[in-house]
Amino acid sequence: MADKSFGVNELNVISNSASAAGIVSCTNSMTVNAAQVGVTTNVSVTGVTTSGSFHSNDTTGDGTDVGFAIKYNITADGSSNYRFAGPGVLNTTNDPTLYLQRGFTYIFNNTSGGHPFRIQFQGTSIGVGTYVSGSQTGEQVFTIPHDAPGTYEYQCTSHASMKGDIIIPS
Repeated sequence: MADKSFGVNELNVISNSASAAGIVSCTNSMTVNAAQVGVTTNVSVTGVTTSGSFHSNDTTGDGTDVGFAIKYNITADGSSNYRFAGPGVLNTTNDPTLYLQRGFTYIFNNTSGGHPFRIQFQGTSIGVGTYVSGSQTGEQVFTIPHDAPGTYEYQCTSHASMKGDIIIPS
């Protein structure tokens, strides 16, 4: 028998060992009553969804915790400038100043090819290592610590002119 969609207005999970497979769809509103709902596949939500609480990952407290992340795609204008595509910046701006917030996590996806992207302390060539993970030529994850300095820099490690500021407002 082929898988079929079924429409429901309310789904009540009674047993702790209950599970369901297939597609659950609703054209109006739907309520799911359960102590915990685990999703082990892709979820697509259209419209408004409301949650009383949300849990993503366990907190370890060692500085590696990641909440919601903001992503920037990095390209290059030759070997003179970086360009960023992401919130608050036009992808045609050369070496823009980025404004990031303490406690937030940022993903920098470097697709520039041949332009290693380093986040460093201002006025130095010392990379910020503690809260940055990943590859300078791929994807880096940077969580801004609450005690961060007011300014960092980003720079191409192959081209000194490919450089810009990262401002961390108080």
